[in-house]
Amino acid sequence: MNTTSVDAYLRDGCGRCDKYQTPACKVHLWTAPLEALRALLRSTELVEEMKWGSPCYTLGGKNVVMLTSFKEHCALQFFKGAALDDEAGVLERPGPSSQQVRLVKFRSLADVTARRAVVRRLVA
Repeated sequence: MNTTSVDAYLRDGCGRCDKYQTPACKVHLWTAPLEALRALLRSTELVEEMKWGSPCYTLGGKNVVMLTSFKEHCALQFFKGAALDDEAGVLERPGPSSQQVRLVKFRSLADVTARRAVVRRLVA
């Protein structure tokens, strides 16, 4: 598992499968949106760390949001997303048994650009 840095994550992948450090890694499917989301998160007071092979952003030592990569999308995963006011209706449950975690999915850089203000409100 890649736990070294977010730069290594974006360059090499998460390291959780045999596609690590290859062009086939799912992280490489979403390079542009992941870089844009990282820049957005770094413009806040959140602290960037690596946890569980993915970029994690914390505040006061508590997990707030993770950048995650999947085959069909990348996402911001809010640890306490169920408690957020989601006026825009962008937060999704990752699965039927999810209690608190909610995702905002992105499939392109255009998605990030279109939802930038919504993401800023959710992070705030």
